[in-house]
Amino acid sequence: MRTRWLITRAICLLALTALVCGCGSRRVEQPTQAVNTGLPDATLAEARRLHKPVMVEVTAEWCEACKLLKKEALSRTEVVSAARQFVVLTVDGDKQADLKKRLDVSGYPTIIFFDSNGKELSRVRGAVPYQILLREMESAVRKSG
Repeated sequence: MRTRWLITRAICLLALTALVCGCGSRRVEQPTQAVNTGLPDATLAEARRLHKPVMVEVTAEWCEACKLLKKEALSRTEVVSAARQFVVLTVDGDKQADLKKRLDVSGYPTIIFFDSNGKELSRVRGAVPYQILLREMESAVRKSG
């Protein structure tokens, strides 16, 4: 009986933590600004040189939703293949807090898609199913092309 109580309490604490930090939310968002100045110059230069859109993954080492996204979506063959169409930048939001702030990220994980000029196309928050991520990747390629 005590074990069941401890498990229930642990689950409640995890759910509360996810709610507070935004880790449990899942959604696709339209951009709030026309041109993003938060991307590093080197990333934009590479995107322009290669004529590819940019995919930015903002994550944190401690984030369970980030680990789930990586395991269930980002490691899938279809997603890995689609990612070859992008310049990919992974940002540790805790270690690169200034970049996280410039990208206007409020929760983990967040994936942001930009065209090669730095215009934000869309963003995905949370540990979304791979099908949703793949759909957004395909949409970003179409919008940027």
